[in-house]
Amino acid sequence: DDFFRSLNNSRKSRAGKVFELVIEKLFRYLQFPVETQKKINNQKIDFIFPSLEHYNNNPLETILFSAKRTYKERWKQVIPEKNNLRFFLATIDTKISKNQLVEIEKAGIYVVNTKKNKDSVAHYKSSGNVISFEHFINFHLDHQMCQW
Repeated sequence: DDFFRSLNNSRKSRAGKVFELVIEKLFRYLQFPVETQKKINNQKIDFIFPSLEHYNNNPLETILFSAKRTYKERWKQVIPEKNNLRFFLATIDTKISKNQLVEIEKAGIYVVNTKKNKDSVAHYKSSGNVISFEHFINFHLDHQMCQW
């Protein structure tokens, strides 16, 4: 049992990394300026749009984006001091509770999930801070590109 549990857990950790890589490939394919795996206040941020230098010079025009395959309260680990920054957390998790979404929203974070998940989970559909990947790209990245 321990052996197979170990195998299962090792696959899960790689699945999270694969999720990040898929998202990175998407952003690069769509030609968005992005830097990956940079530290802000000693916390690693998965994606910074358009760059860490831009963040240091003009943080309010910067988008911080993290990817976690499952929720598990880990969003608290990846948030630097917000200071009115736009922070997005990508996940494919369908088990984030309504109360957890409220807590995330109070922290000023958008949850980015698939359109299918957003449309099929009732409290995702009614939550103001759950958006689809398409919405994130069309209404946040595309819009911000003009200022970068």
